[in-house]
Amino acid sequence: MEEKKMMAKFFKGDDLIAEVTENALIGKEQECTIRLDDPFVSRRHAAIEFRKDGIFIKDLNSTNGTFLITNVKSDRPEPLTPYVMVDSNDKVKKLVRKRGEKLSSGDTLLVGTTEIRLEIIDTD
Repeated sequence: MEEKKMMAKFFKGDDLIAEVTENALIGKEQECTIRLDDPFVSRRHAAIEFRKDGIFIKDLNSTNGTFLITNVKSDRPEPLTPYVMVDSNDKVKKLVRKRGEKLSSGDTLLVGTTEIRLEIIDTD
């Protein structure tokens, strides 16, 4: 069985800042695929991982954390913890842990103070 091919497009506002089809790094360092000029972003802040079961984001022990804001409003908020919040628009905001969180098209990442919107496209 052939593996499904996917592409992740990352937008800052309406601007396309990266298209990736394989594992990538987000941060300030030169070798990061998605480079952000934000004082609250670490040199190697987070990693995008392409796995058989989808595309995941994983925090790399960044100083300020990485948050995943899901594209679905919460009908009933998840249990609030230090890692899960519901914002004023009833959107669930999760702190990304080292094990990673699965991404969906339309999700938004909060990296430092920079919001990045994600689109996932099947390239088959």
